[in-house]
Amino acid sequence: MRSVFSVRLPSKHVDSKHPQAQAFSVDAEGAPESAEYPADEEIRDCFRVFGWEPLEIRSLETAEAKIAAYRSAASALFDQMPELHVDESSAVIFYGYLSETQSRFMVTRTVSGSITCRLLQEDLPRLKVSTERVVRRLLSTRYSDRYLSIAHNRIVVYERNSENILITGRSIPGPWS
Repeated sequence: MRSVFSVRLPSKHVDSKHPQAQAFSVDAEGAPESAEYPADEEIRDCFRVFGWEPLEIRSLETAEAKIAAYRSAASALFDQMPELHVDESSAVIFYGYLSETQSRFMVTRTVSGSITCRLLQEDLPRLKVSTERVVRRLLSTRYSDRYLSIAHNRIVVYERNSENILITGRSIPGPWS
């Protein structure tokens, strides 16, 4: 089984009239031309700080070697996720492992304003715990003085090797949103 959710990335808007303007969160479609989103490396650093990067990848010295290792490790997950499009394999920006629940996951980015997290775990209770842990950590993360948010407040759990949806959940915004 696997869970899938997208995370909206806040942007920094550079306003020429008000250069000190606060950052705001927008979908990629509605972003002004001057919007700046976190770079892939900033996103990878966020997941590394959480301690979810496998040791064999962490020990690699160059960013290019790590990216190649992420994509190689994630390729095994693509076989078990029929809802994925083949062209998303080049969009993998992180591969991680949650040791507490033995869950593997990958992060893809196909547009500048969001990332998609896909977690894989055979045991449904462990998958739920893993998904909750990743969502909580991401929702407590700030970029440009704004918290990240779950796109459409939707989290989906699929059957293993199938496109059948088992559970559809949502993220309930906290008082800090």
